[in-house]
Order: sequence, then C-alpha cells, then structure tokens
Amino acid sequence: MIRPSRHMPVLVLMLIAALALGACGGSTATSSPGSGATAAPGATSAPDASQGTDATEAPAESTAAGGIDLGSAAASLDNLDNYSFKIAMSSAGASEGMMGLIKAGGSITMAGTVVLKPAEAADVVMTLSDGTTSTDIGYRIIGDTAYTSFGDTWMSTPADDAQSTIDSFKPDKMLGGYSSLEGLNKVGDEDKNGIATEHYASTADPGAGASGVFGLPGATWQSDVWIAKDGKYVVSAVMVATGKTAAGDAGSFTIAVDVTAVNSPDVKIEAPKDVMELPS
Repeated sequence: MIRPSRHMPVLVLMLIAALALGACGGSTATSSPGSGATAAPGATSAPDASQGTDATEAPAESTAAGGIDLGSAAASLDNLDNYSFKIAMSSAGASEGMMGLIKAGGSITMAGTVVLKPAEAADVVMTLSDGTTSTDIGYRIIGDTAYTSFGDTWMSTPADDAQSTIDSFKPDKMLGGYSSLEGLNKVGDEDKNGIATEHYASTADPGAGASGVFGLPGATWQSDVWIAKDGKYVVSAVMVATGKTAAGDAGSFTIAVDVTAVNSPDVKIEAPKDVMELPS
C-alpha cells in the first residue's frame, strides 16, 4: 500500500515526469474520487465520443517517411474547447525500469477531463498500482483554485502545484518526446474512439534512451498513432517495447494514450463539496 502524505503528489510527479518526459512519456484508473465533470475519461477500447471540433490549425508535416509530426499533432489538442483523456504506463516482466517506480505487473495512470475554453478547468485522477494494491490521487482545478484528494478526502492545494502535475501528464507533454519518431507510415483511415482518424504505425526505436529507462535495453518497438482528420490532433497512441531486462528476463512496457469526448457540450467541473483545510 502506498502511504500518501501532504507533499506526495508533487514529489511523486517530479520524479515520474522527469523520467517519462526525458525518455518519451505515458498512465488506467482503477477507481477515482467523486468527480464534478460529466464527461467520462477515455479508454483504449474505443468508446463512443463526440467528434465535433473547432480546431483549424493542422500540425506541420515532417520530412520523415510517413509524413506526420507527432509532437505537433499532440500540441493541437490545445486548439480544442475540452476533452477527456487517459494515459497509462504498464509493465509486464520488466521490474527494473523507471527506477523501480513501475514494478512488474504495475502501472501508473492519469485520467480525466481538461477544459480549455471558455475558462480553464481540470478534473484528473492519478492511480499508482503495484499490481496488487492501488492508490488514487485526485486533482481538480477551477480557475485559480485547486484541490487534491487521497481516496475520498479532498483538501485545498496550491494551484500551481496541481496545474504542474496535470500539465506533466497531458497528452501533448507525454507524446512530445516522440516528435522525431521515424517511419510513421499510414496504415489507413479508421474510426478511433468514435472519431474519424488516419492510422499511422512504426517499428522504429523512439531513441532518447527510452528502452533503457523502461528496463528493456535493446527492446523492439511497435508504435501506432491515430490522428483526427478534422483538427489533426492525437486521438490515440500506443507504444509497446518488448525485450529482455538486464538480468535476461523477458518483459514489455506499454504506453497508451486516448483522447475522447472532444468538445463535449456537457462538461461541467465543480468544486468538491467537502474540503478539509490544511493547517498553515
């Protein structure tokens, strides 16, 4: 069981974000504290979602074979009014990666809803699991007011800390390290998460020492990315590294990103009803 403390969110995410963003990036909530958002987080099983988008800025195409710039496609999410997302990192067999933060069979997940227009707000839950037990840490931001939860207990928290945590795990940050991923060749046109997309795939190593960070030096990679036809933003991305640990054990590491409920008209994020005030 992970024992939370008042400073746990910032400390945990400083380490996780530094590792994930330095190599490339990723997080599936087993449970979540009560949410004021009506739009449900995304899932890799392609749930139905709104397709509407007012985004007009398309990412610049790269010169690499395959022709998309994944970093720009992720950044295009900022053109939306709102969306739900789910980012999951999970390990199978590889127990040495991520400095032991994700043990074999464990996972880290970030899932929730982000509102960008007309006023910024967010309702997100991070779940840390060792494969047996899990701990939920919730973050809710409304303007310049923020709250953090451990289980069902909400407390006021510095808005900058909460925003920094959410920003570190948003899809544009988690996928930013894949901007130079080569060989993203078009597979075809597909519906993904209820959105019309173009599917791209690559078996290239993302570089930046990713395999070593994930505890699988020399791993082989399979990356699949779905880009919305309208708005050119990332709808889904799955990167799987398969190989052996330094000890010779077989293992894999998976990063999955899903965006759903794009520009939903029903999103409403409210402050939690019962908030515990921390001593100054």
